[in-house]
Amino acid sequence: FIQFKNVCLIVMQPITLVDAKMSPPSYILSLSFCTVCFGLDLTINFIGLDRKIVEQLKNPKPEARFQLLVDLYRYYTNQHEICTMIDKGRKEEATRILANISIGEPKMIETHYEDDNLVEVFNWIEDDIEELRCTIGGIEYDWRSISNIVKKIKKTNITSL
Repeated sequence: FIQFKNVCLIVMQPITLVDAKMSPPSYILSLSFCTVCFGLDLTINFIGLDRKIVEQLKNPKPEARFQLLVDLYRYYTNQHEICTMIDKGRKEEATRILANISIGEPKMIETHYEDDNLVEVFNWIEDDIEELRCTIGGIEYDWRSISNIVKKIKKTNITSL
């Protein structure tokens, strides 16, 4: 992980793929904007990204083997930033952001997918499947936290009128 003024270069661990096109060791390089540096990516379309992730889970395509994990990471980090705002007492700001993006429960949480199919199509290893499960689990956990806080804030606002 290397950080340059609001831009992060993430060099991930060597990957092992059963793919004749890639000779081991191969590395994944990712240039991304850091949410810690920039804060929440207000341009993110949570609903559109959720739909894309669900489609990738249900109908994986070999050329998108890394894109699914990248999309999950983007979704998770931006949603987690909203949780962080709430934890730091910026509840009104977080609620306003949620209202503006009209996010509902991520559909990926309840999406059924076959691990074996993803392993076969993406040439993944067990670590990739574990990363997928953990990221979706993190998204679900953060969503439950956000949902409960937003319900409390709405209830408080209604009763204070």
